[in-house]
Amino acid sequence: MVDNSTSLDAPNSSSGTAPDSAPLLLPADVDRAHGVILIHTILPAIVFFFVVARLYARFFYIRISGWDDAFLVAGWLAAVASDTVICVQTKYGLGRHMMYVNPALYDGFFKLMYCGPLLYVTSHLCIKNSFLLFYLRLASDHKYCRAIYVLLTINTGIFIGCFIPGAFGCKPITFFWNKMQPGKCIELNALYLGNAIMNMLMDVATITLPVFMIWTSTLLSLEKKIKVSSLFLLGAFTVICSIIRIPALNSALLDGDITWDAVDSHKWSNVEIHVATIVACIPAIKGIFTAHRSSRGEAQDSKSSYWRSASGRSGGTLETIGGSGRERGAMKLGGSVEEMELEMGEKRQLGGRI
Repeated sequence: MVDNSTSLDAPNSSSGTAPDSAPLLLPADVDRAHGVILIHTILPAIVFFFVVARLYARFFYIRISGWDDAFLVAGWLAAVASDTVICVQTKYGLGRHMMYVNPALYDGFFKLMYCGPLLYVTSHLCIKNSFLLFYLRLASDHKYCRAIYVLLTINTGIFIGCFIPGAFGCKPITFFWNKMQPGKCIELNALYLGNAIMNMLMDVATITLPVFMIWTSTLLSLEKKIKVSSLFLLGAFTVICSIIRIPALNSALLDGDITWDAVDSHKWSNVEIHVATIVACIPAIKGIFTAHRSSRGEAQDSKSSYWRSASGRSGGTLETIGGSGRERGAMKLGGSVEEMELEMGEKRQLGGRI
């Protein structure tokens, strides 16, 4: 195995004398910029198709849209902006050990580093609020509605508690990237680590709440409860990403080699956000494909018997796709979460409770 490290004060092989002290090994000058750009361009591009598919399902197929869709799009755009900032940072040394980066690039690197956490917490706010607002549309039990409002308040509070200090924690603000001028900053490292821990706890709460809602529902069969729960529990991967991100962020903030260590912190931050976005899109997309497969299987019969809401809040009046007339009855959207949403909306209109 070849050692690419650079040795400082290495012993002279021709002298035959032992060194006075152990040699100081320096890390090799490796540039990870190519890998950084790949992951932060390919992943948002993949997520783009999930977002478009969700919007198509919500606006043109199921025809039930709401603020959860708006927050999802805003969160994805903030994540894309964060990815763009990270890619540009590679021009200023991201991906190399700091000792090899030209000091003239530090100013640009830290200007972009100032923007990164602000975009991350904005994206995190929007994605989590999108989940919670979607749950609010499903829940008619007052205790779950109150729990959702509490989580919305906490999530917004976490955002405000990190965004404002992160944006204005240095006086003057330019002191964040230019330490040659008089100024001071709050303890930003503690702020970012505290925010990471609180976001992880919010991820756990956001995943577990709908599971309780589903298993206390009287509208869903056991089989359907298991299927819908499994969809929401896909979000457990975001919790794993949050957990992995914390030590990576700690290294980036405390090890003194931020241009190198920030690569892993950036990676797990954005993987967490993009995976959460995909999970938020899957329920709507699944309804399209399941109904499409079923309708193809029944094409030899008369017409599809799948139901969907005429307007999303039609007072429980349902419209058959390809059928005639209007009826009340069970909706079949392939067992998706959208079916659960429509069924619960129907039950609320009839004065029922989950």
